[in-house]
Amino acid sequence: MNTINIVLVDDHDLVLQAIELLIASEPQLNVIGAFNDAESALSSGIINDEVLVITDISLPGQNGLDFLSSLHALGLSVKSIVLSMYESPHYVEMAKEQGVKAYLSKRDAGELLLTAISEVAKGNTFYSPQISDTLGTQTEELSLYQGLTDREKEIFILLALGGEVKGVATSLDIAVKTAHVHRRNILNKFGVTSVFELTRFAIKYGLIDPSQL
Repeated sequence: MNTINIVLVDDHDLVLQAIELLIASEPQLNVIGAFNDAESALSSGIINDEVLVITDISLPGQNGLDFLSSLHALGLSVKSIVLSMYESPHYVEMAKEQGVKAYLSKRDAGELLLTAISEVAKGNTFYSPQISDTLGTQTEELSLYQGLTDREKEIFILLALGGEVKGVATSLDIAVKTAHVHRRNILNKFGVTSVFELTRFAIKYGLIDPSQL
């Protein structure tokens, strides 16, 4: 296997150190940069099409998925791996949209990261067991949200965050009556009768952060 140059992005120094130590055990792997935020990685100028990027999603400033989107906007087609505590199918699907080939939970990464690097280098995909189990049991349920229109998704999130219909209408500059219709349609699609159920669903699948409530 040819040498694989790797860039790491994680806001925890201990995580970066642990990954670097693990990668150092493989002579064909070479960490050329480790950064605590996306902006520093982007401005470094060391990322090119031959680099493998390993990033967390939760980062200060630009998150990991937006970071990958920024790389694509620069015309780069890097291979990428997400290593994160965000395990919901929502984030996995978003990562797939950014071309991520491997997604690992930090809870069961360990030496699986070396396997993921090897598989991605060969052009394959790889998911850690924690992620695979989550996808298998929750993807069908998450499809309820994915089946909403873009406007309904906006309203779903606002309602799940505790927004009242009048507030939703004001935020989106739509008529209150229209917001009521959307609310009713969303509840019907989910087969629930209260916004509380939407909030619980949104938290379960990582659509909102509980700290936002």
